[in-house]
Amino acid sequence: MLIWSSKVCLGWTAVVTMGLAGPAVGAERTGASASEVPPHPLVAAAETLYQRGMPQACDELLKLAYVATGLTDDDLVRVQFLAAMRELDEQNQLGARRALSQALQLDRAAAPPPSSSDRLRALLDEVRAQLPPGPPAKSKEARQAAAMKAANAREPAPRVLLRAVDTLYVSLQIEGAGIVLGLAFSSTPLTAADRTHLVLRRGILAMESNENEARTAFREALGADPKAVLPDYTPPKTRGVFEEVKIAVSTLPPPSPPRPANNSQTWGLAAGGGGAALAVGGAVAGALALSAYEAEKKASASGDYDGYLRNRDAARAAVITANGLYGAGVVALGVGAFLFLNAPGDVKVWTGAGKGTVSLTVGGSFR
Repeated sequence: MLIWSSKVCLGWTAVVTMGLAGPAVGAERTGASASEVPPHPLVAAAETLYQRGMPQACDELLKLAYVATGLTDDDLVRVQFLAAMRELDEQNQLGARRALSQALQLDRAAAPPPSSSDRLRALLDEVRAQLPPGPPAKSKEARQAAAMKAANAREPAPRVLLRAVDTLYVSLQIEGAGIVLGLAFSSTPLTAADRTHLVLRRGILAMESNENEARTAFREALGADPKAVLPDYTPPKTRGVFEEVKIAVSTLPPPSPPRPANNSQTWGLAAGGGGAALAVGGAVAGALALSAYEAEKKASASGDYDGYLRNRDAARAAVITANGLYGAGVVALGVGAFLFLNAPGDVKVWTGAGKGTVSLTVGGSFR
């Protein structure tokens, strides 16, 4: 029975931003020259794990890479260099020589990775000098054709890396599984089904350290595919949390259908703005009415009959206008609020004011 780690540092989110992720696992699979064909996803992932200081996880992916389909000669050379570095790490110089010899048999001009040690470079020079004469190197055109044929035989990167995540998880290389999961998320072509499988793995890995994150991932996966299932190796505790989330998701009410698009909210804002403008106009008219009324009282006290009549009529007209503007403003504000909050349909609002009169017209269709 497997013992599941309770302390883990999931590194997949950091890998998404690494420069290696894009060119390594996300390039086109057809129509490229040998120099443009990206490394096999497993080769790139193994190199990433080695660079991140995870030799055991790297060894697991090397095992998968040895039997993978779609490896180019360049991929095989890179695999042998990586194997040689691992042999040197284990103080096995004979194994390192063997790996370097196999790399040079594929390409006598093969150069070691930039990050390789001086010890490996020196050993490579020794092995190269001891190689017997071999057949002439393939032409550039032949290498291009072979690389394109091999790349076209590859499985999609997300599926290859998904199996790598499963292998690492089962072998208890949890942190390495998280890093490869990050590479898988950034690989192409990523279908909706691929993403659902990857999100499920995110939840499985998250269960090692954060159950809430795991529940969030399971909820996302089940929202995308209610029939999603966990892989067989999933621990009982993780499977139990997944089933709880599945029940909770299945009992949620269906989402409300979206409202049909309309411009009622826009007209609601327009009506509200018009109502505010009318209210301001009412305040101005009210101030004019008060001023005319004061002038009317002064004309009456001084015996200015003509001034009295003129200011009396002006005050009455201003009062009517103020009342009308206030009333229309209140109505327009109410209509605007209704339209904005309820968005009933295509509605148009017109407001107007004349000598002693104000108007508010609402027209359109309500649903």
